[in-house]
Amino acid sequence: MSLRANLLDASGRHTLQGEFGAASLSMLNSMIVPTRGIAIRRGTVRRIRFQMQLDRTAARGTMWGEYADLKLQLLNQQERPGVLHRVGTSLVNGIFIRDNNPRKPGQPLQTGIIASSRERRYSVFSLWRQGMVSGLLHSAGVPAGMAKKLSEAE
Repeated sequence: MSLRANLLDASGRHTLQGEFGAASLSMLNSMIVPTRGIAIRRGTVRRIRFQMQLDRTAARGTMWGEYADLKLQLLNQQERPGVLHRVGTSLVNGIFIRDNNPRKPGQPLQTGIIASSRERRYSVFSLWRQGMVSGLLHSAGVPAGMAKKLSEAE
């Protein structure tokens, strides 16, 4: 992973750019599972690039995620799959989630919108995480409003 951030702006504005290379998508679970109620069950990253503009109120930007074989798992409050969550997981993976991005070779890559509001009591690093989660979920097919809400969940 490479990351570039300018953090010295006195007004709190900065940009964050980064790129992930080939890896298992489950590497993102440590960032997603503790607060989001979902986990990545499987999938492989070919390449993920992102660019965010952040300030004291929000994160905005774009994520370009090239991946294959993505499957999510809905979790209960104990961070384990439950009986009802299995049904929900099947519906989410079958209806919302884009298994592969792009779907087929030669098709355009579906980008993700990074959109997350900042609550000032949390650090800028929390906002970075929120932005990454919203962009990843939207890139995977979760509607933008739902991706934003999930990224901001406590």
